[in-house]
Amino acid sequence: PALPEVYQAVVASVCRSEVASADQCATAATLLRSCGPHFDGALRPQLVPAVQWLMGHVQHVPVAASAAVQELCGYAGQHLVPHVGEFLRVVEATANAAPPDVDASLHGALAGIARHLPGDQIATAFGEIMRASARAVIDGIAVSQEGGRRMLHRILCRLLRCALVVEQGGSEPAPAACEASE
Repeated sequence: PALPEVYQAVVASVCRSEVASADQCATAATLLRSCGPHFDGALRPQLVPAVQWLMGHVQHVPVAASAAVQELCGYAGQHLVPHVGEFLRVVEATANAAPPDVDASLHGALAGIARHLPGDQIATAFGEIMRASARAVIDGIAVSQEGGRRMLHRILCRLLRCALVVEQGGSEPAPAACEASE
């Protein structure tokens, strides 16, 4: 169905807004997520500001913002390819402090962008997205300790989410193990 014109103004106002409460942030993130398919069409001019706004609010409403950013990148990631480096820096700076499901969604969002690259560039992009995870594995993870098991769980959630997004377009729900942990 066509998107009412008023939504363009609403989405633009969300991207410019200074929301104060977690409830307002969650409402805005939910609105942006529900408009997801339209970011590949009528809302395309608002796509980059919407993803930037969501990435900037992951700390306030981690689950709502990360799920929304993954959804938008899944629907319209091809239009975000020029911004993948910017988003990668934000994800690398914030993901480790987030719960594993949020971390996985943020990495999945990057995979949602990277899957639109030419075939010969996808593997390189995937390697960049998983660079911090690969470094942790190379350095060694002490799985005999609780912190090491948590790190391994986080890395596996990232890997699984990214693989699902690249292979199937991000339509699969998060595994329950990634949602319930930490």
